[in-house]
Amino acid sequence: MTALDHIEEGYVYHDGESKRLYTTGDAKSAEAALLQQCINWSFGPLSIHACLDTSVPSVSIEVKLLGYTIGSCTLSPTKQDCSIGGSLDGFKAEVKLGLKTNPLALVINGTLCAPIVGCKSFSVTIPFGLLEDA
Repeated sequence: MTALDHIEEGYVYHDGESKRLYTTGDAKSAEAALLQQCINWSFGPLSIHACLDTSVPSVSIEVKLLGYTIGSCTLSPTKQDCSIGGSLDGFKAEVKLGLKTNPLALVINGTLCAPIVGCKSFSVTIPFGLLEDA
């Protein structure tokens, strides 16, 4: 018996809720869980965590300011953009996120304002790597 016997194989848990990562015996859903690609990008106290689900494709995004989540969204070919903004302890941030589909890339445009320093704008396009069979 191990200390984590209560965690069932193939599930994730968050705030007491469980979710199956993939359907047992379904190679496509297991491969999608295995091949999920995530990126982390930051600009000062602003950080963005984005994960590509290759089976859809869709990108789940979480935006944090000073370590606190200020928003999240999911992008797909049918919903290719979203905006997230917030302020905390004198810092303000707004980001516009977009999904480029050919090739797959996350487009980030935003502004970050900090006390004393003022506001700075930024823009970056982060491609998701192409997967090949070995």
